[in-house]
Formats: sequence, structure tokens, C-alpha cells
Amino acid sequence: MIDDKPTIAIAKPFLKAMSELSKTNQNQVRAFLDKFEKDPNSGSIHKETLHNAKDSKLFSARVNSGYRVILGHDDKSNVYLLLYVGQHDDAYAWASRKRIDINTATNAVQLYDVVEEGAVAQPAPTPYASQYDGQMANTYGQRSDMVEPMVSWDKQEAGKPLPEEFLKLTRQELTAFGVPYIWQEIILQLRTYGQLQDRIEQLPDDCVPYLELIADGSSIQDVLDLAADANGYSEYVGLDKTTKSTTFDAGDMGHLPADEDYRKALTSYASQENFVIVEGEDDLRRILDAPLEQWRVFLHPSQRRYVERNFKGSYRLTGGAGTGKTIVAMHRAKYLAARLVQQHSAHKVLFTTYSRNLATDIKANLQLICTQEELKRIDVLNLDRYVANCLHRRGFDYRLTYGDAELENAWEAAIAESGQTEWKGKEAFLRDEWEEVIKDKGIRTLTEYFQSSRRGRGLRMSRAQKASLWKVTEAYHRYMSEHKQWDIYQAMNMVEDALRNSRLTSSYAHIIVDEGQDFSAPAYRMLRAMVPESANDLFIVGDAQQRIYGKTVTLSQCGISIQGRSRRLRINYRTTEQIRDAAERVFDTSGTDVADEAFKAVLNQIQQGEPERFDDLNGEEVETNDSHSLMQGPAPAAQQFSNTQEERMAVTDWIDEQIQQHDPDYERNICLVTPTNPLCKAWAEYLDQHGYMTYMLDKEAEDIDKPGIRIATMHRVKGLEFDTVIVADINSGTVPPRWLLDEATDVVSKRELCKQYRSLIYVALTRARRQAFMVGLK
Repeated sequence: MIDDKPTIAIAKPFLKAMSELSKTNQNQVRAFLDKFEKDPNSGSIHKETLHNAKDSKLFSARVNSGYRVILGHDDKSNVYLLLYVGQHDDAYAWASRKRIDINTATNAVQLYDVVEEGAVAQPAPTPYASQYDGQMANTYGQRSDMVEPMVSWDKQEAGKPLPEEFLKLTRQELTAFGVPYIWQEIILQLRTYGQLQDRIEQLPDDCVPYLELIADGSSIQDVLDLAADANGYSEYVGLDKTTKSTTFDAGDMGHLPADEDYRKALTSYASQENFVIVEGEDDLRRILDAPLEQWRVFLHPSQRRYVERNFKGSYRLTGGAGTGKTIVAMHRAKYLAARLVQQHSAHKVLFTTYSRNLATDIKANLQLICTQEELKRIDVLNLDRYVANCLHRRGFDYRLTYGDAELENAWEAAIAESGQTEWKGKEAFLRDEWEEVIKDKGIRTLTEYFQSSRRGRGLRMSRAQKASLWKVTEAYHRYMSEHKQWDIYQAMNMVEDALRNSRLTSSYAHIIVDEGQDFSAPAYRMLRAMVPESANDLFIVGDAQQRIYGKTVTLSQCGISIQGRSRRLRINYRTTEQIRDAAERVFDTSGTDVADEAFKAVLNQIQQGEPERFDDLNGEEVETNDSHSLMQGPAPAAQQFSNTQEERMAVTDWIDEQIQQHDPDYERNICLVTPTNPLCKAWAEYLDQHGYMTYMLDKEAEDIDKPGIRIATMHRVKGLEFDTVIVADINSGTVPPRWLLDEATDVVSKRELCKQYRSLIYVALTRARRQAFMVGLK
């Protein structure tokens, strides 16, 4: 045995089990853990051998007369694992089935059910068990540790055959996925979805996503590539990731084999998906204060790879809603800030996103995972705020102008001053041309404009028309300068020029871009000027399906090279598979009646048409609907009504049903999402009048302790998540507004507008973790 200070790690199942205890028992577990953290070998822990356990490394420890903690203890590496806590008999029954060991193929510390090698074990009781043909041997009884499924699959779903790709799996591939050897024969015998689901709770958590991805239609090779991405060890470990991992090696006397060195294994990416090393009393307190906020602690190995990897230049990470892009981005910011602290660097990390609301939410979340020193090295700003700050530093007293009415007045004045009256009444077209062609492509002269491509603009223009329009843009620029105004594109160009000409300096060594799909080309050119081309300069995360503000960009045309440095996340951690799939179907249509088509899509009643196409932020089309959720649940409900009163009554009935299924405090887990602020206010007034507490989400970060049903616009809810979501007012003429459709200057503009509102519906639906209800008028 190594004579070092014991290493203590907490497992996910322990935190979940503890969160389900009464407050009294939780407090007593905390008292036990305080003693345990100080000295896990103390006699006051009452550590006892489990005589009915199949693994000699499992022990029990006494919390009080009725509750026990289940520990894993490896004396060779002097590691303690906190695995489970529960009522005495429940805890012992749980431990009787479990085994912990190190999977040398994936370097993961694994916790799973024991079976006899090559046996076909009786699955745990689940909604799928009734689908079995009765030939399975009855190895186990009732499982008290089962997570109650949110919904039972019907017989047709449970009996659905697994795809041919799953049936082609070999032992070698199962080994690469981390499936323990004693489970491999059982997995190879599975034939239906129900049979696979019945095994999930018995397998190590780290291998489950790979099996489910293949069952959902992914190729074996793609999943092998994903598993390969998960290999690696962290340089720093612990809750704050500030302790060198070499601190946890076996020491000079150790030199333990890979399958016995638990200290080394706990520093692997694969182990850190399910275990966190606890360094002291403060770590323990912070974890236990929020046991269900597991995003702060546990990352999938493929996510951790993007957080901790050293890139030779800029990097792009994409993925559908709920795949953890923003979580990766926040942990990446922490990782880079920690390196700056260690290097005693004066440089900083900029974490930027498109909207002020998102920046507020991210700043609040970073405070949960970063040390004070790291927070000092991170600026969280939406990009417009950065631009305004730069202009102020340079002494410009110009005002950034966003309002449609003000900008329309400016274009009207420019038409009048330039004398180009043929553009009168076409102010919307002029503004689109200015934003989507001239500023998007960085055009600065008429010659460049003559030579530029206007592909995708819909309306052809002659050379004479371009010359005329250019005169209007020159007048527009003069008008804005005279009135000490700039639109955001002019302002970004000014800041970019100042940075490139050294009239402005940037203190940033690294920039993290969240919601990168909403950034414009001028924004990316400015970002490129803000940080020198070097290792880890720009880290960009985004998803074109969630483009609710910006325009399509090509990073390479903005001076940002990502060749060979990009990946796509494919595991959804937020929503159920049913909600994810329904939200994706919204993009299987492309007409102008967005609302009606959305209802048909969610209810799976659409005829297969031409689906929407999306880009990868670098000029290529990207595969969509390629993620898979690890959770099952009910399909989203969707209903259209004859009038507003019927719609509102149906919503309150549904809210009542949700509260009855849970508890009165469940209101805070419900969010009603609607297209506009006036509609939010109307819903708040209606719900208040009918006895419900409401909480309007505004520009401030959500106060999670504040009671009441959350109410927010589709734009405000971006980046948030709730157990239950109601998506209201999905009406023709509202989504999108009829006046915006009428203003669209050509077919291409109309299509892009409709695509943007499909993205808003997609965003709203995918805020739901468990259940979603979409309502509107016929």
C-alpha cells in the first residue's frame, strides 16, 4: 500500500442519490462527509466489509441508524470512491450487484452491474421488460437504483429491430467503446431497442452513448472516431482544475499496472465524465451545494478534449441544440484563464456572444466554475458592448443606432441628398444590400462593388443600378457622420481599422465566441484583428440551425483559418429524444406559412418536402439532425385553437396537470415562451389574474430561487433550459409577422425570414428538458 494522503473522488450516482434524500438526511450525509474528507481511515466512519458484495473493493459506512454510504476503496493506490447513499437495505442491495474496476481500453474507472461471463442476465424491470420473449435467465430481482423512466415506450417501439449496423458490432469495437468484457456477449445478442434499453442502467455510463448512437443510425466508424476523441488525460484535476495531475500518481513505490492505478485512471477524460476528485473541504461544500448542476463538474470525454486540447490556431465546434457547446465554451474559457494565471500573464480571455442577455447568463455561470483569479482574466461582453467601449476610449461621441425607424429615416435622407430618386420606397432593399453585400464583403470602393458577387440576393442589378446605389451609400455615410451616428457595421469597420493600424490595442490572448452563427462578417473581421494569429487564438462554437439574428458567413473569407481544426458534437444532454426529433422536423418544410407547417411537423403529419439547408459557418453545407439524445420521454404536444381564450384555457389546464404531477413549487420549472414582449406581458397579466405566480425574464440573469412560471420571448430564452416549456402564439401572421413578410424585397429574402422563424421555434422547443406543449390559433 502507498503511504500517501488518500485520494477521494465523488461519483455521479452518489450526487443523484443524495439529492433525493430528505433535507434532514442530506444534512447528516454532509456531516458524515466532513468527517470522511478529513480522515477516511478514521474509526468514526464505521467502514464495514460488505459480505454479500461481488466486489471486495466495496464497503459501507454509517451515516445514521437508517442510512449507509457505499464506498469503493482500493488500498494499493489508496483511493476512496463515494459511490452511493441510501436507506440501509436499499444501499446494501445496490452494492450487491455492483463492481468497480479500470477499463484499460478507455482508461475509465467504471461502475457497473456484475454478470457471469458470457451469461444472458435478466434485465432490470423497465417499461421495456414486457417485450421480452421470456427466454432470459432470472439473475436479479427488483432494482431499487433504477431511475424511473419519464414515459413507457409502446410495444411497437420496444419491439423495433436494432439497425443492421448495430448487429455488425464486434468484440473489438465493443472494447473500443468501453463495454466490459463480461458484458460483450450479452450486447452482441441484443436484437431490439427494448432489449438495449433494458440493459442501459446495468452498463458503465461511459460506454452507453456509443451504443445508443449506433442504435440510432450512426455508423460504427463515426462512433469509433468519437470514442477515439475521448482518449486523453487532464494535466490538472479537481473541481477547480488547479491541482497538477502528477500529484495523484502512485509515487516512487507505486509503479502500479494500468488496471490497478486508480489515481492515474481518475485523471483520464473518460473517468472525469462520472467522477470528480475532491481537494479539501471547500471543494466538497461547493459540490454538495448544487448536486444536480452536474455540468459544472462532469463533461463527456469528447467535450473535455475540446476544453483542454492545445490547438495550433483557430477552432470551430458545432452541434445541434442541447449538445453542450456553450458548456464546452465556458470550461474552455476557464481552462485558458487558468493557464494565463499560471504563466503570470497580463493578457486576458474575451468571452463574447451576440446578445446582452446571453452575456449576462454566461457571466453568472462562469462565477460557478472559476476561481477569483480566473474570473479576473475573463471579460464577458456581447460584441456590441465591446465596440461601444472601444469608440468611447478613442474619444468618439457617436451613438450606435439600431432602431429600424431611425435607420429608415437615414436611408430616406440619403436618397433625397444623392438625388437617386429611383430608390425611393425601396429603403428596405438598400439596407439589405448595405448589410448583406457591401459591409458583409468588406467592399470599400465602387470598383470593388462592380466586381463583387451578389449571389443569393435574388434581384439582379445592372452596372448603372450599382453606380446609382453606391451614390446613395455615400450619402448615407455622410448623413450618419453629420448626425454623430453609426450603425453597428460602420462601427465595427472603424474598430477593425483602428486595431490593424495600432490606433487601438487589444489585451486579449484568446477569444471564445459563443453562438457564432449569429455573428456577421464585419464582426468576425474585427475579432480577427483583436487577437494575433497564434495557438488557441479563436475558439468558435455555433449552430446554423439556431441562427436567429445574424447572416450567413464564411470564416475563411474573414481571415479565420480553421482547416483541419473543427468538430461537431452529436450527443444531446438536454432534451428527450422525442422533443429533439420533433424540433428537427420543423426544418423539413420550407414554405411561407411557417406556423401551420410547424404544427404539422411537430405532430409528424408533414409530407416530405424540400428541407431547409444549413451551413457550417465556413461556406459548406452541414449535415443536420445528426445528434442523439440519451433520454426518452413523451412526444411534444401541439394544438391549434379557434380563438385566444381557448388557447389560454388549454395552457392553464396543462400547467395545472404538470403541477399536480409534481408539486406546487414546480411552477418555477415551467417556462412559457412567446414571440414578442407585448405577448409576454399579455400572458403574464392573464396568468396573474388566474392565480398563478409569474416571473418575466428580462435582461438580468435568471434568479433560479425566485418562484413563479417563467415567461420569456423566443430570443430571450436562448441559452436557457427548463423541465417544461410552453411555446405559445405560433400563429400565421405572427410567426413571422405579416408586415415583415410583406416588406421582404424578393423571394430569397422571404425564404431567409421564414428560415429564421423556424429557427426561433426550434430554439424554443429545445429549451425543454422533459415536456413541451406548442399552441397557437388555426
